Amino acid sequence: MLNDLVDERACRSVFDTFGRALRSEGVLCSMFANVEATADRRRANRCFESRSPTDRGILTFSSVTKLDEDRHRLILTERHTLKNDNGEQSSDYQFTMQC
Repeated sequence: MLNDLVDERACRSVFDTFGRALRSEGVLCSMFANVEATADRRRANRCFESRSPTDRGILTFSSVTKLDEDRHRLILTERHTLKNDNGEQSSDYQFTMQC
């Protein structure tokens, strides 16, 4: 997932590695999402939640996305919650992705 690379040096390092790995006539194919389409989709659907039964209880996943349009980045906040007879445990995560 190259969109997880928000640091320019990290991006350059990855593409330098691709360049060294390719044969002299090799071609690197990649796909980039359209920034405007991503922004529109995230504006319309900022929150997401799903619940799934597991062997250890009910797992709830929730995500809220904010868009930093100036920097073309998504700021995601996620919570994973497991609820069972022993109670409830949650873990929170926040990370940034490139559009």
